[in-house]
Amino acid sequence: MSNYQIDLEQLTQKCLGNTDLVEKLVIRFQASLPQLIDEIVQAANQNDMVDVRNIAHRLKGEAGTMCAGETSSLAGRIIEMASSEHRKELVLLIAELACSVTTSPTQEEAAIAVE
Repeated sequence: MSNYQIDLEQLTQKCLGNTDLVEKLVIRFQASLPQLIDEIVQAANQNDMVDVRNIAHRLKGEAGTMCAGETSSLAGRIIEMASSEHRKELVLLIAELACSVTTSPTQEEAAIAVE
């Protein structure tokens, strides 16, 4: 089980049972994750902790909205480490986040899970 996992039951409730909407949201969220992570990695490589915090904050909100609680929590921890400038811990958290995305379900699996 990856950190990416979405609570589909909770998300479906948020979407008032509209499974078509849930499917579209899951696919869109999944598609946006690699770019957000790339942006976090680039900002961290440039030692731009303001950008790391801003991008992680955006990810935290999107993951929370998508009922991906563990991803949201991980993004929150990245914000904390970037704020305290604990570089080693920050790098580990970003790596954990990147691994969680590479082990996430495919769009086809996400679509199947929603049905």
